[in-house]
Amino acid sequence: MNSNNETKESFIKGIVLLGLGALIFRFGGWFIYNYLGYNLVPGYFDVMGYNWIRNGNVRIGGTFLDGFVFIYLSLQLLKDRNLKVASKYIACLVFMVIYSYFVYGSRSQLLCYICTFAILYVVKGENIKSGVLNLVLILGGLIVILYTTSTVQNFLATFSVDDKMYGAGTLVRVNGQKLYQQQWLESSKLFGFGITEDGNYIGLTKYYLSDLGILRNLYQYGVIGFIICIIPFIDGIITAIVGVLKKKQYGVLLLGLVMYTLMTSIASQNVYDYSRIMILPFLLAFIGIVFRENKLRRMS
Repeated sequence: MNSNNETKESFIKGIVLLGLGALIFRFGGWFIYNYLGYNLVPGYFDVMGYNWIRNGNVRIGGTFLDGFVFIYLSLQLLKDRNLKVASKYIACLVFMVIYSYFVYGSRSQLLCYICTFAILYVVKGENIKSGVLNLVLILGGLIVILYTTSTVQNFLATFSVDDKMYGAGTLVRVNGQKLYQQQWLESSKLFGFGITEDGNYIGLTKYYLSDLGILRNLYQYGVIGFIICIIPFIDGIITAIVGVLKKKQYGVLLLGLVMYTLMTSIASQNVYDYSRIMILPFLLAFIGIVFRENKLRRMS
């Protein structure tokens, strides 16, 4: 490994450590407030407010680095055959899943974690066909096991508007989507209805634009603005696929980062929201790195 690659690796590891450290710190503040009654980090709770509750606890969101950290740890786990070394990556990944479920309370992020890991598992393997077959067999076995205990059914049921615990929130999102879509259609399809407050009251109900994911950009900035917003994803997917096929160093990492960011943005964690947009420079940087490696390969 040359000095340039060593510098890149050191930088990536440093970012991962910062991301993990931030999550651990947030977890500590969340636990102390919800279970010990001391509010040591009021700023974290002020972001979404003290009414942002799930399972009886005030929630704290993750950071813009969550996806990047998860992808790096997953790749290290898939690469390392040493059980002792792999165990530390497993521990970190388990912590991230626990944080997502208990602290953040985000079902969509859990699903995106699972889908991203599946993509990395298939692409990282030496034989993609064999990787797909193994993945299907593993997932099939897990689904059968979980289905018999009703775990999968109960989890999927939480996305229904009829669910006792989550149904009201789901219904608000569905109605909010219809509301903002109507405003967009009545204003300008090409340019949208422009910048507005995230939360808007209709009667006694508050509808959040941020709940709509990347659809928010379509409604606010119209078709033209939406096309501009998705260009990095299109460019990233094309560049990543070429990089993976040519076995470039960061091709798989870029593919995972693009797919995770795209999936979470389609859900409710839009990359263009102020709390997540800082991952965009990382995404663009890795697109540039892999594109350059792909181009150098063609020229050599």
